[in-house]
Amino acid sequence: MPDGREMVFPAPDSDVSFPFELSPEHDCRIWIDMKKIARQLHTEGFSGTIKIVGFYRDAVGRKHKSKPYKLNVETWA
Repeated sequence: MPDGREMVFPAPDSDVSFPFELSPEHDCRIWIDMKKIARQLHTEGFSGTIKIVGFYRDAVGRKHKSKPYKLNVETWA
């Protein structure tokens, strides 16, 4: 979140079932309904347009981040 806290969605939608072993040269996709994210941000007191970054940690603890995404909380909440 913009203040450095992390928002966790333990069961995101995906094109694979987890746990999933990702072999080299392959990928998988996960997604979360933007309304869920905006509602949670609104609940936490955020408003207006903010930047969010998605991330995941791999099996050895490395953090992989998405590009920043601008989200207008009121549009989606």
